[in-house]
Parts: sequence; C-alpha cells; structure tokens
Amino acid sequence: MWPFSRKHTKITSAKELDEYLRGALGENVRALEVSPETAMRCTTVWACVRVLSTVLAHLPLHVYDGNKEIVTDSRITRLLARQPNQWMSKTDFWRLCMTQLMLWGCTAWRKIRTGSGEIGQLMPVEPGSITVDKDAETGDPIFRVTRKTGVKVDIDRNDLFFVCAATLDGYEPLSPVRHNKNAIALAMMTEEFGLDSFARGAKFSGILKHPSHLTDEAAQRLRSQFEDAYHGKKNWHKTIVTEDGMEYQKISQTAEEAQFNDTRELQRSEIASIWGVPPHKIGDLRRATFGNIEHQALEFVIDALTPYLTLIEERIQLDLMSARSIANGQYVKFKVDGLLRGDSKARFDAYSKGINWGIMSPNEARALEDLPAREGGDDFLTPVNVIVNGVAPNEDETPSVPA
Repeated sequence: MWPFSRKHTKITSAKELDEYLRGALGENVRALEVSPETAMRCTTVWACVRVLSTVLAHLPLHVYDGNKEIVTDSRITRLLARQPNQWMSKTDFWRLCMTQLMLWGCTAWRKIRTGSGEIGQLMPVEPGSITVDKDAETGDPIFRVTRKTGVKVDIDRNDLFFVCAATLDGYEPLSPVRHNKNAIALAMMTEEFGLDSFARGAKFSGILKHPSHLTDEAAQRLRSQFEDAYHGKKNWHKTIVTEDGMEYQKISQTAEEAQFNDTRELQRSEIASIWGVPPHKIGDLRRATFGNIEHQALEFVIDALTPYLTLIEERIQLDLMSARSIANGQYVKFKVDGLLRGDSKARFDAYSKGINWGIMSPNEARALEDLPAREGGDDFLTPVNVIVNGVAPNEDETPSVPA
C-alpha cells in the first residue's frame, strides 16, 4: 500500500517527504528496474538528455591549424561535421553520442577504413554490449563486444573511437543512470502513484455523519443517492441538502498529499543535478527571473556542456586525428560563441570596445554575428593616444578606419 496512508507521520516539507518515501518504499524502490533504457521513461531524464544532445548536435565543429585558421578540407570535418557513415547525418551522430554518454557513461564507434587505410566511416557499437578489460602485461585496454548471438569479439583500440565520461579504474565506464538509480526510481514511482490516483479516483472528499445507527442497507442506499446527486462534472457546485440531522464533513488534504507536487519538483532538481543541467532548461522556472536567466544560460554552457565538449575534443585528437596533423599543430574545437551571446546591446558594446582597442577586427565581429566578411574589414585599429612598442604613432598619419 502507498505510504501516504500512514496517518501518524507528520510531514511539513518536501525534503521530509522525500526522506519519508525513501524509507517507506524501502525494497520497492530498490527493486524497481532502472536501466539506461527504462530511465528514459522518467520525464526528467528524457528532458535532460533532450537538452544536452540537441545542443551538442547543433554546435559547429571546426578543425584549426597552428595559426588558428579553420581547415576546410580536413578528413575530420567530412567525417564528424557532415556525415559519419552512409545513413547517419551529423545531427544524428552527435545526438546519439551525447545520449549514450549520459545514460551509459560511454559512446563507442568502430572505425571502417578505406583501401588506403584512412577512416572512411564510423559505425555505432551498442554501449551496453561493450566491456573494457585491462591487459595484464601491457596495461592496455581490451575492448570486448558481446554480440546478440552471445559471441564475444575483441576490438583493437586503434579501431575504435571510444569516449568515456566517468570511470573508477581508468578502464570500465560508469553509468550515471545505474549509479543514481534510487533517485530516478523514486521519481518514477511518484509519477506512477499520481497516475494511479487519478485513474482509480481513490480519494475521499468527505463523509456523511448521521446521528443514529444505520443498517447496511440504509447506508448503501444513502451512499448511492448522494453519489447520484452530487458526483460527476455535471453536478459540480450543487448545494448539498441533508436530512434527519445528517452533516456533511469535508476531509482536509493531508500533509503528505499537500507535499506530493513538491516531492516531484525535488526529484526533478535532484535528477537534473546528475548531469549539471540547470532547472530552467527542463521547464522548472520557479527560481528563474529576467535578471538571472542569462547567467543561468552561461552556467549551463560552463558547468553542463563544456566538460562533455572538452572530453570529446580530446578523444577526437587521440583516436581520429593522424600523427602528422597533430604535429602540424591541428586541433578540433566546438564553437560555443552563439550560446554565450548576451542581449544585442551588450554584444555590440563589447564588439565596439574590441574593435576600437585593436583586440579584434570588424570582420571577426561580423563572423560572431554570422555575417559575411566585407572588404577592408580585416584591418586592426590602433588608438591614437597609445604608444606602440615604445614609439608614439605618427601624428601626421590618420588611423585607417574601414569604410
């Protein structure tokens, strides 16, 4: 039976109710099957996965050379920023990568090489089927995949693009879902309780008190007459008429029932904290204001998204880039500038200061606004009231300002 029926428990806050539920549910919560697949039935888990995977899929990924110039004809760009294999788009690829990282704690892709030995495609490997062991002699990781037929196949680490979000031993990945299954199970059970309550309608709104003793037949007849007269939408707000000294007494909402929504909100915040997702990103705007929403968006990029981006960028360089490219100073980076934009006034004030002080060129500012470059926009300005390398600017020369 649901623990709300325990009348002797006094609860005054959502935190107390959460602790009470954990103890009252006991084995029921622990026995509830929570896996990366079933966890997606929890609306908060789904929302967190949707937010992070969608944002990652829409971020531009560029390969840069040693001079910080974008390399347009890179094999990595063709593979990761356009089409990783014959049937998946760039968006499909990155959404799946982030979903697997969040649920299983890793994402694995097998390298399919061309006749020349270059990586031509990346094929997904089911993360639940892969285990990582340690070679007793060399210490190198051994990636073992269990196929649906039960056959185990070892994959050489040089043939795998493998990203691990968290681990305790440097080899086996940790699943955030499995290691936080109690919090997710509690959220799922409170959701099931709410659904069951509305479906069954097992809630007493009031009682009829009669001054004398009623036979079973009289009580049943009285109940039927009362329900026929006052139950259902068509009978809402009707005036209750009693007879023979009867009284109608409304049952107040219990403390446990009053805190039910607060419990669900507490679980939303707790689950979102597993991946560092700010509450406003999953629809919880209780603490969001027009004054702090921009800072919360910045917090999302720094605390929730950037750790994943850095992890992926490093694995791309280790697993997918050639030794020659790395020796030439090439590296990959996701462009998050669009996510860090403030309001238009703040952005253009910053551009103005950057251009006037020679920190950035007009074309660089235009690129941040997704505008095309213009002629003369690559020149940097030098203020006339500063000294350049110990030499004051020639007073006869007028700084060139692009038209």
